[in-house]
Amino acid sequence: MKPLPMFRRTGTSPSKEAIVAGKLMKYYEYICEQSGFTGKVKLAQLTKLPSTRAAVVPDTPEVLAQFQEAVKQLTGKPAPSY
Repeated sequence: MKPLPMFRRTGTSPSKEAIVAGKLMKYYEYICEQSGFTGKVKLAQLTKLPSTRAAVVPDTPEVLAQFQEAVKQLTGKPAPSY
């Protein structure tokens, strides 16, 4: 069996816009605290992005706005800013 190739870092750092996972996962944590597992499932349905994918998707302004709107719908109050 051939070993897996090693991946090298290119030395470039991600832009602020492309930081992965931090903010989206905070919205999942917030919804879990507010609404439990049911809220987490509803957030995934509204955003079309389950937590497993949110953990690896870049935190772009468009995706963040989508999560903020979904949190507002689910909780009835403005989403926290992260």
